[in-house]
Amino acid sequence: MTEKDKKPCFSKTKETQPNSRFYNYILFIFISLTTWFLVLFLYLPPAVPTNSKQQNTHSLHKTKNLNSINNENYSHSVYIYNLPPQFNFDLLKNCSHLNIYSNMCPHVANQGLGQPLPDMATDLGPGHAPWFATHQFLAEMIFHARMENHLFRTWDPSRATLFYVPFYGGLHASSKFRETNHTVRDKLAVRLEDFLRSQPWWDRHQGKDHFMVLGRTSWDFMRTSRWVRLWSQLSS
Repeated sequence: MTEKDKKPCFSKTKETQPNSRFYNYILFIFISLTTWFLVLFLYLPPAVPTNSKQQNTHSLHKTKNLNSINNENYSHSVYIYNLPPQFNFDLLKNCSHLNIYSNMCPHVANQGLGQPLPDMATDLGPGHAPWFATHQFLAEMIFHARMENHLFRTWDPSRATLFYVPFYGGLHASSKFRETNHTVRDKLAVRLEDFLRSQPWWDRHQGKDHFMVLGRTSWDFMRTSRWVRLWSQLSS
């Protein structure tokens, strides 16, 4: 065999496969987050403000009459399910245990925006909406408040083209990261499935026009046995 024949041989071995899977996960998460932000900022228009005082209150129910009038001008409309509080607001009552690493009570204030930053508000001057120290994993609360106040909202489910399910599943999942019993871990999600299947609007398209928002990355919802063991070791 000559020196020319002694070429390095590259092949897909077992050693390279874990790295390949890892980079595939990272790429998937990046694409998912990019798509989500594009939908949020490009597809959904901002709510129409009434005045600066109302903007600063961040009330969930302040534009019911405005939406019922303007919604007729749009071809798409979203109906928001009035879920039993066990699926969203009751979870916030135990806010100190929503995350295994930190107390989430300061962060769930102001419909998920967190605590106001008074110094930032002073720098902006009077008449500007305040800035908040917002936690990165509270998108489901913020989205819920935004949709409650959105022009696309309809109060008539028979006219809805989409159905929003305001389940705070990300907050619930983060409180159960150390739970190894899947039956216990999934109990609330199973109840939600039973509730949705009992609704008449679910049967219209078998739930294909229903959606929810989860404020965690897809990595946190992986359910392979290998990942569950690894996550349990890392979070213990």
